[in-house]
Amino acid sequence: MVPFRYFQQYGDSKPYLTRFQNTINQYPFLGFGAGSLLFLGATPTSYIPVTPDAKLYTQGLETGADAGLLCNVKLRFLYTSREGTDVPDSSNPLLTANRNRVAAGHNLLINYSDRRYYYTATEPTLGSDAGRHPSFDSFPFQLLFTDPLYQQPGGVI
Repeated sequence: MVPFRYFQQYGDSKPYLTRFQNTINQYPFLGFGAGSLLFLGATPTSYIPVTPDAKLYTQGLETGADAGLLCNVKLRFLYTSREGTDVPDSSNPLLTANRNRVAAGHNLLINYSDRRYYYTATEPTLGSDAGRHPSFDSFPFQLLFTDPLYQQPGGVI
């Protein structure tokens, strides 16, 4: 169970569980290689807190009990085990322009003429590879299990 605020928006920051739908895993996650999991979304099942309002029984003293709404979370992923052909390595300018680009898994699309998977990206803007985008951006899925109000050491995500 997690606090229901994991699904609520505070100011300009959207919660990770809704903001990063349709992204792939940037790093290996729970034994699955980078790019092999596509995050389809999360569904909360909310519960009323099991403790009564503690302030009522302690004459307004704080007891440390959280009376916030709790929920169970069901995460949905789509897995693929695609093996790529002629996949660019991590030093390729196509991938170094933006570290969110992962040349694996769901970003490999099939070429039906030879039945192999290749890394694909959109057409570039004139004179630059920076305008190319893969099918799916990536996200470190480990952050799905962190509090959205917690300030990350690397800065705002």
